[in-house]
Amino acid sequence: MSSLSAFVAAALAAKLYALGAGRVTIVGAVVVSVVCAVTVVFGFVGAIWLEAAQALGGNAMGWALKADPWRLMAYTYTHDSGFYDSVFKAFWMSLLFGALGCFFTLRRLFQVARGMR
Repeated sequence: MSSLSAFVAAALAAKLYALGAGRVTIVGAVVVSVVCAVTVVFGFVGAIWLEAAQALGGNAMGWALKADPWRLMAYTYTHDSGFYDSVFKAFWMSLLFGALGCFFTLRRLFQVARGMR
């Protein structure tokens, strides 16, 4: 899922950048790369949020506006060292597959920006 969302984010971000700027530059390609990385990280954090809401028996969207779930997440991030061990591998795998998903789009974008085609 991470590779698919990164691919879609790269394609849409590149298209929107080209529509707004007229042509893609190196700066635009870097901006699209950052958008892809942020999309993958937000997707991973959102998946953790959804799992926490399901485990606690709540609605994820409804819980986003309440303070208690955010306090629980903050406490978990700051005090539970086992949490990092359990999600470390999954996080890096998500980044890896996200990079694979948007690699060819970003490569092509940088080629166009450098005038290679």
